[in-house]
Amino acid sequence: NAIQLTDKDYVWDIRSEDGMLVAPEELKGEVIFLNYWGTYCPPCIAEMPEIQQIYNDYRDKVKFILVSAESPEKVHNFLESREYDLPAYFGGRTMPESLSVRSIPTTFIISKDGKIVSKKVGAADWNSKATRKIFDDLLAR
Repeated sequence: NAIQLTDKDYVWDIRSEDGMLVAPEELKGEVIFLNYWGTYCPPCIAEMPEIQQIYNDYRDKVKFILVSAESPEKVHNFLESREYDLPAYFGGRTMPESLSVRSIPTTFIISKDGKIVSKKVGAADWNSKATRKIFDDLLAR
């Protein structure tokens, strides 16, 4: 029962570290790991090492988008101090209903054809066989 995203669901109000708005064309047709988090959130911080590990293996195949509502400077300093090289994005306050969240961390995995195949509220061990199987299955399609 995966939720199917429509074109309007790909209009996201998030910016990359260099301040560029993420365009829908950058997202469509990609396997996406969308994670909402904050530097002040202990469960978010707890799952970061696993996200970094799976990012190391899938960075060229899966679009990782880690969204924080905090300042780019604060997020950059946090990631740098812990030697993470995860892609940080900012904003996300007016995301489409299908991808809006009430608590962090919340993570979505979206297929190339725009289906939400996984939504997890709360911390998870993302560097797992289960996540790798989801990614591999989605990438093989």
